[in-house]
Amino acid sequence: MTGSGGLTAAEVAGARIPVRRLGSRYDIADVDRFLNECRATLEAWERARATATGLSAGDVATTSFGSPRGFTPGYDADAVDDLLDRIVVRLRELAG
Repeated sequence: MTGSGGLTAAEVAGARIPVRRLGSRYDIADVDRFLNECRATLEAWERARATATGLSAGDVATTSFGSPRGFTPGYDADAVDDLLDRIVVRLRELAG
């Protein structure tokens, strides 16, 4: 974490999200792609180079993911949602 207590790009990259076969879960590939975008946006902010192509807090707050079918493993939806909430808070802090 940064000195201000905010989430960093490295923490997003290193996040370990539980995988489930049953219950509320999200498609792993969809989540991984979106978290890569989140990481890249945070890295741009950390280098003081935020660009118009980066994600906004609103983009993160309104994203949705598909669910895997049957017993196909997926990321635990609550864990993903918690991480996204932290990313939204951090992006709002950075946008001031």
